[in-house]
Amino acid sequence: MTKRPVGSALPKADGLRRKAEKAARLIEFPSLDRLTPEEIRKIVHSLQVHQIELEMQNEELKRSHLDLETARDRYSDLYDFAPIGYTSFGSNGLILEANLAAASLLGTERGRLIRRSFASFIVAEDEDAFYLFRRRIDSSPARQSLELRLRKPDGSTIPVRLDAVSVAGPESKAQVRMVIVDLTERKKAETLLQSALEEKESLLHEVHHRVKNNLQAIVSLTQMKAARTTNPEAAQPLLELLGQAQAMAMVYERLFLSQNMAHIEMRAYLKQLAEFVLEAFGGGRTVVLDLDLQEMSLDIEQALPCGMLINELETNALKYAFPPGFDEKPVIRIGLRKKDEMVRVTIADNGVGLPPGVKIGTTDSLGLRLAHLWATQQLGGTWAISGPPGLGFQIAFPFSPEKNT
Repeated sequence: MTKRPVGSALPKADGLRRKAEKAARLIEFPSLDRLTPEEIRKIVHSLQVHQIELEMQNEELKRSHLDLETARDRYSDLYDFAPIGYTSFGSNGLILEANLAAASLLGTERGRLIRRSFASFIVAEDEDAFYLFRRRIDSSPARQSLELRLRKPDGSTIPVRLDAVSVAGPESKAQVRMVIVDLTERKKAETLLQSALEEKESLLHEVHHRVKNNLQAIVSLTQMKAARTTNPEAAQPLLELLGQAQAMAMVYERLFLSQNMAHIEMRAYLKQLAEFVLEAFGGGRTVVLDLDLQEMSLDIEQALPCGMLINELETNALKYAFPPGFDEKPVIRIGLRKKDEMVRVTIADNGVGLPPGVKIGTTDSLGLRLAHLWATQQLGGTWAISGPPGLGFQIAFPFSPEKNT
């Protein structure tokens, strides 16, 4: 965009005066001999006033003209020295004007950009996207955006974002005004961020793997110790410890195998856990697992205590709900549902229930106390008990959308 010198329109005044004199010669004025001195005086006075008025208007026009020229120069400076590229082109795609930043981004002198096709600077792989971009611009008055790559004459490429809108140019011909934003630094930052994220996920993956292996080692050692223990009463605590360690190991095993390093898919996890507990503590009995598990993901802070309390309550049911002589078909129901931003867990059996006079709050069972602690403290939820018939536990805790998906 070139600047015009201040006052460049003033020479036009001479031409206007010649036209005015020519027009005046065509006007038939009254003879001065017929006018009285008073009438002549009034006419001269009017002419003097009109002359002064014209001179004042002329000065005002000069000031307005200077103001417009100053504003144009200011706009020209802002346009040329803006840190982002500005360009416009006609319906034929040929560049009409461009600022210095646009010329720099395109790697071409500004003078050589005029009447050159903007599409000639686009990387071949992005030409189809640019074609569709042009179609959107022509069909909608709204601003359109597109990210693509531009190729400079030296062969180098740069990632940019184009923001463009269609406007009416001279003689109502459509033009496209477009902003070109260099995305090089943003792309570098995104690459570094992605690299850091991948490194973090790799480290987290390795941590989960090592924790899983350590827990599996504890499980194996506990199994060996329990197998060598001849006293059933002494072996029972080891088996319960085995179940707790296995419940934790399963969490980290699923994290290790998952694409998401922060969340556990609860339906598959709880199904695997419930079947493991039944096999470990079922004593060879035929116990029906009635599972009603909704698909949902929880982060490890909620998934781990949730798995631990289900492990403990299912183990408790297998130990006490179906004593010898129980004449019904043993059933343990485990449910997991989300409703009104609350996760609701249920564990119930059709067994003999609590012995008369025994209350959960007064029992000496360490397992039940731990389950109550996981439900109310770690999960921040509520704990309710139902039965007879049988014995059921209902736990509800808040689902956190910020943490869980």
